[in-house]
Amino acid sequence: MNLPLLNHRFAPKPTTTEMIYADGAVYSNLGDIWTRTGLTTQEMAAQDQDKRKDGSCHYVKDESVSGETAAVYVSRSESGKAQAQFWISKSKGLPLLEVVDIDFGGKGRNTHMSMRYEYANVRAPRI
Repeated sequence: MNLPLLNHRFAPKPTTTEMIYADGAVYSNLGDIWTRTGLTTQEMAAQDQDKRKDGSCHYVKDESVSGETAAVYVSRSESGKAQAQFWISKSKGLPLLEVVDIDFGGKGRNTHMSMRYEYANVRAPRI
């Protein structure tokens, strides 16, 4: 007897990634393994500044994040398939929250990322 082959598509499981910016370096934790990325904190800051300069990022409104007033900015890709929202502290000028949505086309092929930033008691991880 011949049985038809079934093509099962499973939605990927949510993953948690942690990043630490310390001592001028950027560290990433995925699956409980810490690695040092090839980027510096200065390069990451420069990328954010470039987004603001090229007009792909614009101010939307003010909102509160964890009791702190933040300016909300939105950035969209030229294709319209990716959008990011950033909450920047009005008093400190530091990012507090970032939400990114990317449409790769088709059901189950979208990515949603939410990043929260903390600044107290941050140290470089042991690698």
